Amino acid sequence: MIRKLIYLLSLISTDAKTQIQYQQIMFTSTNNLVRLGMVHSDKSI
Repeated sequence: MIRKLIYLLSLISTDAKTQIQYQQIMFTSTNNLVRLGMVHSDKSI
């Protein structure tokens, strides 16, 4: 997962469209990580 994020970072250009897509990807990735964390926490409780 970390490597994938680093790879995405390396693909970023100064193009506005790319920046918007990058923000959407990061937002989605963060949401997914939070959900995974919540599920993991629920299982451990």
